[in-house]
Amino acid sequence: MERTCIACRKKYSWDGPASTDTLVRVVRQELVLIPDPDRKLSGRGAWVHRECVTQAIERKSFKATFKTADNFDHSQLQQFIADELTELDAKVMKLK
Repeated sequence: MERTCIACRKKYSWDGPASTDTLVRVVRQELVLIPDPDRKLSGRGAWVHRECVTQAIERKSFKATFKTADNFDHSQLQQFIADELTELDAKVMKLK
């Protein structure tokens, strides 16, 4: 099974560790995009690199993936990515 980033279109084999480490599953609940890092939420999911989220929003990749003309609320997804980056920065600073 393969997973593909909806923004850059890079493919990963699902049985490799790279796909679970670099791709985040995003699900649609009404018009809100919810990050699903544990991959347990029900419904159709989209896969995106953390660094490709902004590109996916700008290119309207979520609209195409979820086959809708509606505009999504990206705030929860963007906050999730920002929080992850803050945690990563804190870990890097602690190592120095």
